Amino acid sequence: MKNKMLKSIALLTLTVGALASCSPRPQVQVGIPLPTPDALDFSTYKSVFLADFTIDSAATSVPVQDNLKDLFFEEVQTAIGRDILPLPGNVKMTQQDQLPEEFTKKHPESLVITGKFVVDIKTQSIVKDQKGGKRGKVRVLAKIEMWTMTLDTSFIETKTGRKRASYSFSDKLNDADPEKQDYNFKYLLDEISEKLIKRVTRTHAMTKRILLLK
Repeated sequence: MKNKMLKSIALLTLTVGALASCSPRPQVQVGIPLPTPDALDFSTYKSVFLADFTIDSAATSVPVQDNLKDLFFEEVQTAIGRDILPLPGNVKMTQQDQLPEEFTKKHPESLVITGKFVVDIKTQSIVKDQKGGKRGKVRVLAKIEMWTMTLDTSFIETKTGRKRASYSFSDKLNDADPEKQDYNFKYLLDEISEKLIKRVTRTHAMTKRILLLK
């Protein structure tokens, strides 16, 4: 009887030891900042210039180029902590975003911002309820618009003529009122502006790692 009990205790000890060795070690998840390859350090450039964007906009009642200038000369300029200068009127970029040699020699350590801005609007007819009639509402045919706004931005170094970084942002607005083009445009531009500013001011991206504790 005694020997049988000793065997049981020994077996229990071995089982507990095996379970302990197989139990998972304590873990903790941490965020580690990693430099982003296309991060921009605006302090390394003597000057930052803004060139006109190529515009393809269906929002005909909105002064698109002026709105883009306000975005960069006010919001982006404040976010990066650097003055953004307009590209001189006599300096014209090619369709391949190349700058004149005379300008690059005069500003060899500068950055030029340019890109393309697109606003696409599609119209659709829908049936919706409207107040009126004996029952308090009637069904009428109405038009709505679907807006898509895309901002492609390139940052070109005058020293090399190469794009230091390129970012593209897009946003949509469905069921837009055709009579409120200014509002629709401003709403989407605000959404894209927020994305752009977050991107140009981000120098690190967070990655998650699992650490095993003793």
